[in-house]
Amino acid sequence: HPFPALQRITRIKDILQTNLASALRSTLHALVADPRTDPRAGAVSPAPLDPAIRDQLTQCLRTYAIIDQTRAAEGVIREEMVVPVLEKIITRTSLDLPTPTNTPATQLAILYGKVVSFVSQRASPLLDITHRVLRGTGYEILVNAVWVEVAERIARDVPSIFAPGRAEVFHKNYTVTMSFVNTLESHCASQRSLLYMRAHPSYVEFMKRWQLPVYFQLRFKEISTRVEDACVASVEFPPVGAGTGAAPDATTQPALAATRAILAAIDQCWSDDVFIYCLSHRFWKLTLQLIKRYKLWLETTFGELDELVAGQAQGPAGEAAEAEDEIVLLRQLVVIGFDVEGVVEKVRTKYYGVITPKLPESMQDEQSLNDSITSSLTRLTSDHLPDLHRKTTTILTRRCLDTLKLVRTITSQYHYTNRPPPRDHSPFVPAILRPFVAFVEQNGEYLRERRIVEFATVVAEAVTTRYCAIVQEMLSALKRTEESLKRLKSRRGAQVVGGGEKALSDEDKIRLQCLLDVSKFGSEERRLTVGGSTIPFAYLFILPFIHLRVLPITVPQLEALQIDKDKFEPFLELYLVVEPYESLRSAVPDVGRT
Repeated sequence: HPFPALQRITRIKDILQTNLASALRSTLHALVADPRTDPRAGAVSPAPLDPAIRDQLTQCLRTYAIIDQTRAAEGVIREEMVVPVLEKIITRTSLDLPTPTNTPATQLAILYGKVVSFVSQRASPLLDITHRVLRGTGYEILVNAVWVEVAERIARDVPSIFAPGRAEVFHKNYTVTMSFVNTLESHCASQRSLLYMRAHPSYVEFMKRWQLPVYFQLRFKEISTRVEDACVASVEFPPVGAGTGAAPDATTQPALAATRAILAAIDQCWSDDVFIYCLSHRFWKLTLQLIKRYKLWLETTFGELDELVAGQAQGPAGEAAEAEDEIVLLRQLVVIGFDVEGVVEKVRTKYYGVITPKLPESMQDEQSLNDSITSSLTRLTSDHLPDLHRKTTTILTRRCLDTLKLVRTITSQYHYTNRPPPRDHSPFVPAILRPFVAFVEQNGEYLRERRIVEFATVVAEAVTTRYCAIVQEMLSALKRTEESLKRLKSRRGAQVVGGGEKALSDEDKIRLQCLLDVSKFGSEERRLTVGGSTIPFAYLFILPFIHLRVLPITVPQLEALQIDKDKFEPFLELYLVVEPYESLRSAVPDVGRT
């Protein structure tokens, strides 16, 4: 040998390693034989090790560290202590013969539990010595002796757990395995040890075996297929009259199949049985895609409804068939609006309550996430609901205005008919807003409180404005006729007719009837008192719906609705048209004042 001294050093080192290995094996056998480290004892935490055995282990491991042979020591520990245990725990038949109550995933969890018990009991003294007494010597027994053997045996003996063909089984296996890995990682005594474990080739290779992209594609196909089937199917609306009629609340389910499918799909993405943390970005993207798909479905459905609305606008709503068609169309508009608002509310609640906590911390702080979900949900409402609500109020207004045609019949009732002066409002007045009341009663389970108030405000404003125009036109024509007659013949004196009543001209009878009708339609008082609470004049048009129990709110809650009082100025204008004829009431005894 050219270097005799080096040869002697090598020979001495080999002899020392052999002796050390023999001493370590002997000590490990004693450790295994110690009943206090037997995991079958069922102890929650390991009992104190025999001091003599602990001292021998410490001395052997320190000597290995001094000669820079820590990896050799870990190899001996793996061969003498880890392999004999794991070859009994992880076998090719470990997951065989499942039962209804003992599935492969359950058996896998049991398998991992035995490994964890081994680490917590028998391997604990070694981990404690290397992490406390021999800290900084470079020992990584948990990784190099335990994890490497576990990973190799799982990949070799139970490779079926990595198969992604059955998404449900794969998810259970993956979830159970990641829980096991997290438990092992919790035994790392330092951040350095944890990083060492995660960067180890066996760890990286083990994680790659989980074909997460394939799993996601299976879930994507499963989820998207159900959604697509619901979106391409013909839309079935709940028939008018079906349902409880109770006001909707947070538990009210969507009415349409497509809406239910979208919400179920989003729920599925983030459910514990489907969601995988490492696929957070993909499930997030799928959530946004589902919302976009719902928007496309809405556009298609709205296009079909536009054709129906256009057909309804061709003629008056007087015919029974046309009226029935309008009732059905209103039902469809209300149901779609209800579902869209429900999707926005439920998805926003899920985003803050379920989705955000499951996202990685690096994603939670990104403003772009909040912006993207807010933008997607806003487009659902801003692109569709305003037009939908306009269509709804347009139909309702037209149905209410149809009754106003009877206002013009007042003239024919009193002109040259010698009919007694009116004492009460016309029979048609209570029917003016009846279509709206019927609409709310028929669709109450799909109308939220704020939506009823909004529709009532718009319809009341439009109807009142039109009512005012008709009365103004009728009274103006009446005045022109009266003036023409005065120019043709001299003015006659007042006459007394039946019961001593002061005679009224036909024109005054018409004016009085208009006054009584307007008073019934609204009120002659600027403020009303109901149930001891004073109601501002602006709420007159909401009161009928409260009395009919259509609007599920109490009088004190009206102020909180923040109704725009300016929108009710049309009624004030209407009343001012007939107010000059208040004096006519005194000419007729017992005339109605409400």
